Amino acid sequence: MASSTSAKMDSLLKILRLLNSGAIMPPARLAETLEVTERTVYRYMTSLQGAGYPIYFDRQKNSYRFTDGYNLSEHGGNNELFQSITLKSRMTESLSVGMVSYDDTGQCIMANDAAETLLAVGRESLLQQNYNDLESWRESGLIVMARQVMASGIEAQGEFHHITSFGKELWGYCSMSRLTQKGKHHLVLVFQDISKIKSTEIELRRTQELMRQFLEHTPVYTYIKDEESRPVMLSRNFEKLFKLPLDRIIGREMAELLPPETARRVVQEDRVVLESDFVFQEDDEIDGKYYSTTKFAIHHESGNYTGGFILDVTERKQIEIRARELAEQFRILAEATTDAVLISDETGKILFGNDRTCTLYGYTREELLEKNVADLEAAAQREDSGNRVAIILNNGTYRYRANQIKKDGSLLPVEIRAAHIAETRKILSIISF
Repeated sequence: MASSTSAKMDSLLKILRLLNSGAIMPPARLAETLEVTERTVYRYMTSLQGAGYPIYFDRQKNSYRFTDGYNLSEHGGNNELFQSITLKSRMTESLSVGMVSYDDTGQCIMANDAAETLLAVGRESLLQQNYNDLESWRESGLIVMARQVMASGIEAQGEFHHITSFGKELWGYCSMSRLTQKGKHHLVLVFQDISKIKSTEIELRRTQELMRQFLEHTPVYTYIKDEESRPVMLSRNFEKLFKLPLDRIIGREMAELLPPETARRVVQEDRVVLESDFVFQEDDEIDGKYYSTTKFAIHHESGNYTGGFILDVTERKQIEIRARELAEQFRILAEATTDAVLISDETGKILFGNDRTCTLYGYTREELLEKNVADLEAAAQREDSGNRVAIILNNGTYRYRANQIKKDGSLLPVEIRAAHIAETRKILSIISF
């Protein structure tokens, strides 16, 4: 069975022959002759006019005609094969597609201008080729397609990767059809260069594979969700988080994956992000583990999405909690002791002072935290302050006596035991008198 494209070409050729004979053919009669509708006849005439044939509608005779003086015999004689190939060429030339025709032995007998340009070879060289002898046709699979078309008469289409015998690389999309004239088969190859499209597809596949590898191995929980907060893309580690395979997570409602209250909050946050383009950040606890979430809006031609990533910060959070616990324990111990306890940095800025320190020097806590250790020392000892800090940081501890100054200006003789707080640039001082 001939393809619809072949049937159309046969009908167009029949129209050309009828017009060339001068027959009076009203649209209705032409439609009956071709066994198509009148609307199809109008489309065929438009196609032929677009291909450059000088056809007009003679209202007086109610028939399509060639313009006066035009005859197919002056453009290839009555050679039906030539007219078939010429028609196919005209129908495709405006689309910058190449067309090459071969006889039943595989010998090239015709090529259009676009074929020369796309293959980067002269017409004379093309006419010397027989596709049965071309290694490039065997490697690209064109030879198999050509032989199948020539044997069956069924038109075939497909992509091909072709390195011509002249060294040009070409990704193409082709259509092969068989024309039969006087008992001999001819192959017509119509092709278009899709190298740029193919390069884009290859680069897209590389990018997709890179993205797949990223989502497969990233330790960061990474996701994209649709406007209904349903996951459409997830990193592989979500399987461990939800204890489900990815194909059972993607497309699910948040209420199916998270506790009800958490699901409602997450959906609301996603909605705010999409409506405001606000970059949302939050720490959250799920099943005893802590996560830091960042969300942002993605506006794409295919829709609006919420993108985001989640970091497992359980270890960091546990350290912070432990640090706060230790700080609170230290504060309790510091307040319980009868000595003054003071913490300063390497510049001498006071960072902490217990109640005893405030009472001893006569300052409120707020006033004390605005002071430097040097502000509490007698003028004669301030010059040695920098040296003492260096000794403490280098040696770890230092014990000395000093005269300090209270808020009211009176002297306060004290003994100071100072120690460097490990892994910091801070100094702890225990002051007694």
